Amino acid sequence: MKRKTIKSSKQMKEIKKRMKCDASFSRELDRYSKKIENLNQFINSVIKGFPSGIITIDKQGNITLINKKAQEILGFSEEDAKKITIKELFDYKHATANPLLKTIKENKPLTRVETNIVEKDGKKIPIGFSTSPLWDESGRVIGAIGVMRDLTEIKQMEERLRRKDRLVALGEMAAGMAHEIRNPLAGIKTGVEYLGRSLDKKKSGFVKMIIKEINRLNRIVTDMTLYANRPPIKLENVNIHEIIDISLAFLRSEIEEKNLKIVKKFNKMLPSITLDSDQIREVFDNIILNAIHATTDNGKIIISTNFFSKEKKIEIKISDTGIGISKDNRERIFNPFFTTKQGGTGLGLSITHRIISEHKGYITILGKQEKGTTVKIALPINP
Repeated sequence: MKRKTIKSSKQMKEIKKRMKCDASFSRELDRYSKKIENLNQFINSVIKGFPSGIITIDKQGNITLINKKAQEILGFSEEDAKKITIKELFDYKHATANPLLKTIKENKPLTRVETNIVEKDGKKIPIGFSTSPLWDESGRVIGAIGVMRDLTEIKQMEERLRRKDRLVALGEMAAGMAHEIRNPLAGIKTGVEYLGRSLDKKKSGFVKMIIKEINRLNRIVTDMTLYANRPPIKLENVNIHEIIDISLAFLRSEIEEKNLKIVKKFNKMLPSITLDSDQIREVFDNIILNAIHATTDNGKIIISTNFFSKEKKIEIKISDTGIGISKDNRERIFNPFFTTKQGGTGLGLSITHRIISEHKGYITILGKQEKGTTVKIALPINP
């Protein structure tokens, strides 16, 4: 009986020891489980808030993860994206390439691959991709991850830089041409005027026509000179609304002649801005006059302003209800000597573009034929 009691006591001690170890192990397990859970939450938080799009797929092309930015770029919610394969998604968006599927197929990462997706309105969005295969512990490929970025702003910036380079080159050429043309032009005009004195009234009409064309050519040469030799920018702190109002007052007779309605949607909280008021006034004169010429009688011109505090820039939009502009013309509109107006020199918008660029801003023209035009100008508060 005594032996049994001793044995039972030893067993109880062993059991208690094991229970103590189990409790300690359980606490340690809970602690590590919480660490893993916190780490997973941190990783998910980083992925969701990452400024670039992130998307992962398994080997069959099923979407396993798509972060918020990728959802914005592709126009799919996480719930909808996970119901389809990456092939179906990219086919739906009419993508020109599918880097994720190519990564799985070739079993190698891809860097800076570009593809275009098409929005519902037909607009093409350039997307930059970098991808890598995903492996398991044994080294087998189990899927792929892709980091994506909307390249629209980068492409627009590149185009603005290319256009600026072209305009500088054309400006230098224009300056040389203007110098070579102006001197003989003055001599031709003097000679024609002298010859006109010896002609009768019937023939003097031809002389007037020649002089009129010489004056038009001289105006083109003057515009070329102004375009090539822009005066230096004289910065001052101004109210952009006051400059717009001055331009509207200057063009009042043209506005009233066509009985146009001017709608001003000015942001009253707009801060003052540092710029060359005379040159920016020239910009508004050009754009508003173009809007007047493009708009039929009793039409409407809307001028709105806005302030983007994060980017520290002011945006001005000038929209008309006129004849609009075709896509081909829109791409060439800032080229020197390109014009759709009879008798125009084609330098007004080129000069406008140059002034805005020198203020470290940008100008874009939107619109379709027969559906009006919108000119958007963005200017930094402190260039």
